[in-house]
Amino acid sequence: MEANGDEAMEADGDATSGDGSESEGDGDESEATSNAEGESAGTSAGELCGDLIPGLTPVGEPCAQNEDCESWVCEEYQTFPTTPAVCGVVPDRCRTRAMGTIHDILTDAPIAGVEIDVIASAGVLDPQAATPIMDGMTDDMGRYDMLSDDKITDTLGFVGRMHVAGYQPGMTGVAGPIDDNGTFPPLTSVHDWWMVKQDDLSTWNAALAGDAAIADFLPLEENNVIYIIVRTHDIPSERLVGAKVVPVVPESSKLMARYLQEDGSFNDQATGPAGIALLFRPAAGEYITVETEGGELSNVTAARAGMTIGRVVWTMPLDVRFE
Repeated sequence: MEANGDEAMEADGDATSGDGSESEGDGDESEATSNAEGESAGTSAGELCGDLIPGLTPVGEPCAQNEDCESWVCEEYQTFPTTPAVCGVVPDRCRTRAMGTIHDILTDAPIAGVEIDVIASAGVLDPQAATPIMDGMTDDMGRYDMLSDDKITDTLGFVGRMHVAGYQPGMTGVAGPIDDNGTFPPLTSVHDWWMVKQDDLSTWNAALAGDAAIADFLPLEENNVIYIIVRTHDIPSERLVGAKVVPVVPESSKLMARYLQEDGSFNDQATGPAGIALLFRPAAGEYITVETEGGELSNVTAARAGMTIGRVVWTMPLDVRFE
């Protein structure tokens, strides 16, 4: 088995993973695919930013992930469950594209009308002062599709911010460089982002009120908490029951986890049907892993999620592969 933390986590060195990107609100996949700002259509990757990768799937053919495509662009709006996708063209001028879907963390329902933008990962320490790299809004299907104005040069990575009425403002890791030169992929691979309703946070605060060990971290929306979604990498993907999120180096870790159960309560044992874990006291860049009855999985990192400020819900999926 192995666990896939998103590229955003690994490349950031500390952002979370989430899948996602955002659209300008129209959700027109064909327009975004063939006419990203009217410049990509009909142009080869070699003329835009780098050569095509020989031996991989050509533009216009079906794909499952970016790595399948000679352009390194697999146009899909969510990772799980998978949706039909084809290899697309490389954005011009070495720009980066982000596309995906924003979901409710409990129901997985798509959320329409979410205002989103992407900032450099260093901006998590002072989000109000951060300059957006790209921005957009989800359409009626909760989808977004965005393109950076210029080549991205931040060497750490970048994160997405989400705002919509009824939900707590959210953040999630989006992407990081794919080499030591700070090169970013032409399309992010983090497609699924999640948000938490403010009413659900109120319910969870009440459910956790009697837990003396985390009393200093309530209310949740005012403290540094990572919201983990543990799901299977299999098809179809499902939330994983009975999983534990633990530090790789427990001797030096102060990490505590609480798991949402089917009756709305929380325990410190393992995930319930929702596959949701709340992590308290994460250290910046702390490595975590997932344990199940089948054994321990590959390391993934909670990254800079440990440095986010309060009043922002930081979500992070952990995808578990069984072999």
